[in-house]
Amino acid sequence: MRSPLAVRTAVFVCFALLLASPIFGQVDTGTILGTVFDSSGAVIPGAEVTITHEGTGVTQVGQTRADGTYIFTPIRIGHYSIEVGSTGFQRSRRTSVEVAIQQQRVVDFQLVPGEITETINVEAALPTLQTEDASVGEVVGSRSINNLPLNGRNYNFLARLTAGVTHSQPEGRGLAATGWFAANGTRPAQNNFLLDGIDNNSNNVDFLSGAAYVLRPPVDAIGEIKVQTNSFSAEFGRAGGAVLNASLKSGTNEFHGSAWEFLRNDNLDAADFFQNANNTKQGEFKQNQFGFSAGAPIVRNKTFIFGDYEGTRVREAKALTATVPTARQRASGYTDFGDLITLQNGTRTDLLGRTFPLGTVFDPSTTRQVQGGYVREPFANNIVPLDRQGASARSLMDLYPAPTNGLLNNNYFVNRSRTDDTNAFDVRVDHHFSENDSIFGRYSFADTTRFNPGPFEGVADGGGFTDGDETIRTQGAAVSYTHIFNPTLINEVRMGFNREHALRLQPFGNDTSDIPAQFGIQGIPQIAGNGGLPNLGISGLSSLGATTWFVSERFSNTYQISENLTKIYGSHTFKGGWEGQLIDFPWAAPPSSRGGFSWNGVYTGIPNVGDGSTARAQFLLAPTNADGFGGIGPNAVNASNFGWVASRKYYTGLYIQDDWKASSKLTFNFGVRWDHFGLVGDRYDAQGNFVPDLANPRMHYTARRGVENEISQGFRDALAKDGIDLVISDDFGSGFGNAQKLNFAPRLGFAYRASDKFVVRGGYGIYYGAFENRGGSPSLGYNYPFQFAFAFQRDDDISPVRYSDGNFATLERGLTSVPLDPLLVNGFGLSMRGIEFDYKTPYVQNVNFTLQYQLAPETTI
Repeated sequence: MRSPLAVRTAVFVCFALLLASPIFGQVDTGTILGTVFDSSGAVIPGAEVTITHEGTGVTQVGQTRADGTYIFTPIRIGHYSIEVGSTGFQRSRRTSVEVAIQQQRVVDFQLVPGEITETINVEAALPTLQTEDASVGEVVGSRSINNLPLNGRNYNFLARLTAGVTHSQPEGRGLAATGWFAANGTRPAQNNFLLDGIDNNSNNVDFLSGAAYVLRPPVDAIGEIKVQTNSFSAEFGRAGGAVLNASLKSGTNEFHGSAWEFLRNDNLDAADFFQNANNTKQGEFKQNQFGFSAGAPIVRNKTFIFGDYEGTRVREAKALTATVPTARQRASGYTDFGDLITLQNGTRTDLLGRTFPLGTVFDPSTTRQVQGGYVREPFANNIVPLDRQGASARSLMDLYPAPTNGLLNNNYFVNRSRTDDTNAFDVRVDHHFSENDSIFGRYSFADTTRFNPGPFEGVADGGGFTDGDETIRTQGAAVSYTHIFNPTLINEVRMGFNREHALRLQPFGNDTSDIPAQFGIQGIPQIAGNGGLPNLGISGLSSLGATTWFVSERFSNTYQISENLTKIYGSHTFKGGWEGQLIDFPWAAPPSSRGGFSWNGVYTGIPNVGDGSTARAQFLLAPTNADGFGGIGPNAVNASNFGWVASRKYYTGLYIQDDWKASSKLTFNFGVRWDHFGLVGDRYDAQGNFVPDLANPRMHYTARRGVENEISQGFRDALAKDGIDLVISDDFGSGFGNAQKLNFAPRLGFAYRASDKFVVRGGYGIYYGAFENRGGSPSLGYNYPFQFAFAFQRDDDISPVRYSDGNFATLERGLTSVPLDPLLVNGFGLSMRGIEFDYKTPYVQNVNFTLQYQLAPETTI
């Protein structure tokens, strides 16, 4: 295992070398190979074979070997003309031979006797059979990409056209709307996205941007995509599922371009079910996607440029349904809760055998002990006296809008405006120094701003995790180079990066004027990103304020370097290489830095029976403290400090692949890959790991300088009281554990051409996929004293929540009794996280057996 310092050093050295030597990308290339025969069927060794890329005019020249075979690999995808000549034979030419990503295109020639100055143009269609490898997948060319209908013009949806690929399981991040997919039953996060042979995977925690990839050029800029789901080469790693490999178009000797404008408009749409049910006017929806792409030569046959721009503008009425206080409750000044009974059905029974209608509000001050537990008395006529209510709660209740119907639940319907604006562009330059040297560079950029509203306006908000103001900025680059030492030895190096910055901010998130204090709530830290109300969760009503885990800011930075060498030896094509990645993905997502307060009716219902619909009365009642029983307040409070987690990890992969053409009919594919997935560490070693070993429980910390001075004596005493050892050590380094070091992944396959129209293929492989996005909560950076959280819970249904300083929890007290300074923490209510030391790398075993028959020149089954 390479140390983090060694990997960092290698990254900087390679970046420096980039300034002196050009670099090339490989996995978006293909192969042309075949055999040259005479009219009797005998092979012709030493024949000259010339291939020319029809778009750029770039040529390569080779010769057939002793067995009459030739091979050109790796070559750029596109259309080629191939010309073969040998002394005593007429030259033969075939044009418009298309080479797709990772395709081994077989083109055989049969030469006829004659003068070499004579040329025969071959018009017969090439066979569409896959005869050289056992991989399973699907190539989607530019024609299909441009012509197939795509919602949002997102080419990732095309992956679902591949056999064995389907939409993903339901999730709450909006990923399904961006083309997320599952291959052969694996989890979608096990897929690997590539663009121009460079990593294109988002590592930002929780996929905050709503996509598993970083860059998404417009479909008019994509030359080709290939989805591989089974038995793919050892050249590909990091994927337990599928590999989606996309390649940007390049310029050619001829100018080519396109322009577009796609419009969707609510004038063409029908109202949805909820709009009809609520007799609500259809909401606005206008979407414009517009842009252009263009490719041209800078120097014919040598230098080419391609670029594109796409803008997206969305204006959409978001139909929202929420639950607010009823008109009767509002009109009474939140004293009359009789409709909690009349608008519901059901009963509840207490320990005295008394039966009460559902919605009956009980007076917590009347709590008394009886045999077997406790009972309470209801408020007369379900009226909560005004003089028993708290002023803060009443002013917060006034933030709710008036209902739009007479129901108790889902009684508020509104159309609010959602906006989504994106500007994106890509630029690619290709240059051919000579027949043996080529280079290209690409830069991509996109900037998105969105507003996704919650159900309520102003500080009331009520939005969830996907709501608020959002900005997403992505960029990436690839620089790649190939050098052909001779027709049998080709070296390739590539380098690239992708970067994603996603920020989601609750309404008034940067307002530090102390909005909570305006409603009597004290102790909420007033710093940028932490503005707005706390999250106030009242059972039976929609929440007030923004959800917890806001502000949410995520980064995903992946730096990649790889080296590949191809050697053709006899009937073997050997390919081997190395890949290294440094992945930084810091984020800010404090769990409850504004506080999270909840009321669920436990103090206003029958003890140990409960009635969530009475929580609004519990919220309104002024808090009272009772050391025995009879108090009231929130039944749970969550809080945290405001901090960052600076996560990072390393990835290294080594592979060797041999494609052995054992005969003209039989090809074997042998390969093995070694993957090393570094554990998630922290740039500043700000991690702790709780190890709940029954024999020796312990709390581990990295040996970050000064960490011992950030741990309070109260926390140390709490650990000692529970028999938990405190260990500050660098024995395990950043990441706390032992990463698996023997992740060897064999790849085996064969392809047998039984006849000119029939092929039998099969393959087996092991595929490791450890870099699965697990969300932020499991992070060891969420351990005291770095980013830490508290959960203060009630002991039972009759006792109010108490803080670590002995004070009872109230809405007005806010977070004033919560120890947000690490040196004041004593361990009461503190959450700790832990992971196992011997982390197991997940892997998938894939096997396939395939029969392919050519029905017609361009149709196979």
